[in-house]
Amino acid sequence: MSGKEPKPILASRNPRYYFLGQVVSQVGTSMQVVAQSWLVYQLTESPLLLGLVASAPTFAALVFSAPAGVIADRFSARRVLFCAHALLALIALVLGVLAVHGSLTAWQLTVSALAVGSVNAVIMPTSHVFVAEIVGDTQIRRAVTMSNTVVELAFLIGSAAAGPTIGLTGVGGVILLNAVSYVAVLLTLVLIRPADLHRRARTRRDGARPRGAWRYLFSRLDLTLLVVTTAVVSTAGTSLPPLLLLLTKSLHQQAGAYGLFLATLSVGSLLGAWPTWRYQMTLGRLAVSAVIFGVLQTAVAVMPNIPTITLALLPLGVVSLVLRAGVLSLVQLQTDPDFRGRVLGVFQLVFRVGMLAGTLLCSWLAGVLGPRRAIGIGGVSVTTSVTVIVAVLTLFGMLSIARGRRRLDVVLAERPKGRHRLVPTPGPTGTRDR
Repeated sequence: MSGKEPKPILASRNPRYYFLGQVVSQVGTSMQVVAQSWLVYQLTESPLLLGLVASAPTFAALVFSAPAGVIADRFSARRVLFCAHALLALIALVLGVLAVHGSLTAWQLTVSALAVGSVNAVIMPTSHVFVAEIVGDTQIRRAVTMSNTVVELAFLIGSAAAGPTIGLTGVGGVILLNAVSYVAVLLTLVLIRPADLHRRARTRRDGARPRGAWRYLFSRLDLTLLVVTTAVVSTAGTSLPPLLLLLTKSLHQQAGAYGLFLATLSVGSLLGAWPTWRYQMTLGRLAVSAVIFGVLQTAVAVMPNIPTITLALLPLGVVSLVLRAGVLSLVQLQTDPDFRGRVLGVFQLVFRVGMLAGTLLCSWLAGVLGPRRAIGIGGVSVTTSVTVIVAVLTLFGMLSIARGRRRLDVVLAERPKGRHRLVPTPGPTGTRDR
């Protein structure tokens, strides 16, 4: 490998403080999600209301994804994140106080879920923009991997700690602990040194309009392919958790088996941090990962029992993390700084729409055909769609197969005017893949 290896991300003050705050906050958030679901069902004993509260943040994110991208491009990312996390802390504080006093109702939980979803819609693109400012473009891939790893690790810790903590402090106590956990994020944002940030070089003055992001995205074949891949995987692949719950019931298993499935996916995601940390993502690797994702999801559908299903879910979790981190890092590296926040907002919108549509469609299929066939149809759809897209674009000369030093890869065919960037591009560090 040629070139100088960049220093570890956590060796610098700003990334170290930022990710430390994220770990504390994400653990608190994971604990509140579990406690809140428990409280909703305890108050209403209604699966419908439970689903309504759980899906409310998704609906809010659908509405605010485009404005969130504009906010990320127009305002200081650090200040936006400080205000957003302060608002989340206030919401958690109010909910916790109401829960402790026994006056929390289902409609208040629904409204708060909508508010949290709206704020998180702003946080998503802004946080990715801010991470790029913290570490610089040379470390975006590893920073995105670390962010995803923090979320998965926090989910495991928070989910495991939620039950005992509810027993000790009650649901209200858990929500109040989450409110306190936001102090870690706010403190780290204050301690970050602005002089050490890698500010984005802005060259255009278009008022950061959402329409400009769509035009920009569809003028770029590389970004268009990434958004299509996101749409396919989110529609056919993100509905897996509820389908696993239905599969568990069809196998006449207890809730412990469902918890095992979810924990296995999370452990797989943690393991997936290694390849995404070590290797640069390219368009070819992304396409192969999507195909493998579909194959593994199909394998889950045909596995006969709990141990074999668990065995198939572990590599599925690995590939899932590779896909998420790969798409986010490629999007940021291939997008001009002026459009980065809005393009990330578009990807958030596509992902949320796909997840919502996929969940509804796969739930209907599970009711008609059974959970196994619904899972299998989703897996086959991902594999077939990605394969057909790559094959058709290659047939029409828009993609080509390039031979590198150690592997073959899919790249965009060169345009005479250089309108599209080639994917893969050399890494920003000037290094080659191992």
